[in-house]
Amino acid sequence: MKIAFPLAFLLLAFTQCKKDPKPLDREKFLGNYDVNESCATGNYTYSVTISESSVNTSDVILNNVGDFGANFTGVVSGSNISINGTQQGLTMSGTGTLNGNALTVIYSVSGAFVDNCTATAIKR
Repeated sequence: MKIAFPLAFLLLAFTQCKKDPKPLDREKFLGNYDVNESCATGNYTYSVTISESSVNTSDVILNNVGDFGANFTGVVSGSNISINGTQQGLTMSGTGTLNGNALTVIYSVSGAFVDNCTATAIKR
């Protein structure tokens, strides 16, 4: 009995100590951005919102990327993001890098039209 109480106390003490979970890479991407974009068809400004995806912990949803009003999925790894998908008849493929509060994305879009763009997005 003398051993059982200290052993139970130690087991209880160690199970109560939990490390804070490491933040997911995607968390630093989440938020609202003001975008200045240079494309083969012209220069554009618009806003994008990046939110969590419920499908995968490395995925984000880019709302209005390209100012198309569509939601594209991005896959985050470290400070990098890749976008590949088709929404509303548009196929988008691109990569980007987050540096501080600035996200730079180079992408191509095709469907009803074809364009190649470099977007610089600043987090609000």
